[in-house]
Amino acid sequence: MPIKMKTLSDCDARYQIADVPFEKKGCSVPAAWVLTGLYGIKDKDEPVPGVSFLPACYEHDDCYRTCKPEGMSDDNYKLKKCDDTFEKNLKNICVKNNLDDEALRWCKDLAELYYDGVSKAGRGVYRGAQIKNCSCCP
Repeated sequence: MPIKMKTLSDCDARYQIADVPFEKKGCSVPAAWVLTGLYGIKDKDEPVPGVSFLPACYEHDDCYRTCKPEGMSDDNYKLKKCDDTFEKNLKNICVKNNLDDEALRWCKDLAELYYDGVSKAGRGVYRGAQIKNCSCCP
C-alpha cells in the first residue's frame, strides 16, 4: 500500500500512484483575463484565434503530476524544468501555426505571459500535484 506524502520533504524517492486519474483542466489563467479580454484573450485554451495552447498545457500538467525521480537534485529543479519546457512548447506552437509577423509576436508574447504565470504562481500547484499523485514507496 502506498505511503501518502504530507509534504514534499517526506520522501526523496517518489513513486507514481497508479489509480489517480489525470485531470485535464486545460490552460490556467486568471478568469479576469478572459472575462475582460485583457491582453486580447477571449479563450484561455486558444488565446490566438486558431492557435491552441492545450497540448502544451496538458503536457505541463502531466509534468507537474509526474513524480520527481530519485536522485534528481531537488523539487525546484524539476519545477523549473517543467516550466521551461512549457515555455518552449508554447512558442513552438506559435511558430508551427504559420502566423503573420504581427500575430506571431502576439502569440509569443502570450506564451511569455503564460510562462510567467506558472513560473511565479505554479509552486503550490506543483506541490499539490506531487502530494496527490506520488507516494514514498511502490
